[in-house]
Amino acid sequence: MSFKLSKDRTRWIELFYEAKKRYRLSILNFIVSSNHIHLIVFADNGKDSIPKAMQLSAGRSGQAYNRRIGRKRTEANTIPWMLEDSIEF
Repeated sequence: MSFKLSKDRTRWIELFYEAKKRYRLSILNFIVSSNHIHLIVFADNGKDSIPKAMQLSAGRSGQAYNRRIGRKRTEANTIPWMLEDSIEF
């Protein structure tokens, strides 16, 4: 995922705040750079809250980016776990 455009960074932040509410996380600090993210997050409601929140925000922001650039998902470029309905961590 690339965050070179401000709309990509903004979209990721919106999605992460959605994930924060869904998984009841406390965001202590974060920064979104052009090619990576730094997070300090606390979750006291289970070990899978943070990975699920990251999966939600990264997955949806990646989908939005791919739609914007016209990239379509095919079997050839799909990671096997992307085909599963639920993921166990």
